[in-house]
Amino acid sequence: VQAMDIVNDLQTSSETVSHAVENISQGSISTAESIQNQSMMTQDIQDHLEEVVARAEEMVAVANESNELLAKT
Repeated sequence: VQAMDIVNDLQTSSETVSHAVENISQGSISTAESIQNQSMMTQDIQDHLEEVVARAEEMVAVANESNELLAKT
């Protein structure tokens, strides 16, 4: 009877460990997906910032050109 109790306890413990490992695995997958999504969003932000910088440079060039034309008149 005692040996059977030990075997049952071992089985229960094994199932508990298995569920815990499965939960850890799912958590790791979720974390990896979140990191990937964050990386993609960071790249999108960087792309938008580069576009903003380029447009700002164009605006400065137009403003400088306007100043030069006004200075000539």
